[in-house]
Amino acid sequence: MIEVDKLPLLMKIQDHFNSSIKQLDPEDMDEIEKIEY
Repeated sequence: MIEVDKLPLLMKIQDHFNSSIKQLDPEDMDEIEKIEY
């Protein structure tokens, strides 16, 4: 979970790269491996 004070930075990063940042479970390797770079 992201800290509330970091949310504006996260939004700026998303806007800059024109991409959404998804929340993933770090223990779920199958989901992590599905990420396209």
